Amino acid sequence: MFKPTNYQLENVGTGRIFSDEGWTLADPESPSPSLVRAVYEHRQFNPREELKGLYRYADWMPIQRPLHGSSRLPVSNTVSPQALSPASPLTSTRI
Repeated sequence: MFKPTNYQLENVGTGRIFSDEGWTLADPESPSPSLVRAVYEHRQFNPREELKGLYRYADWMPIQRPLHGSSRLPVSNTVSPQALSPASPLTSTRI
């Protein structure tokens, strides 16, 4: 079962720590523009073997929930030679 990542955001200019309200791209209380970075609960990087795809690295990613069907294929999948045959839509597309 997936557990949301515990993290907060930090205003690099002021050092203020605040909660992410979704798509927070700036500190709403900052007097001037500044970089915002995530501060994660787990300081040590430990891939989670029980999760698939990019979700293995969820401890260091601001993830609240997995997207349905987003980790069905391994990250290292390659395109098969059959997919690139002359009849394939990948080779017949013209720009």
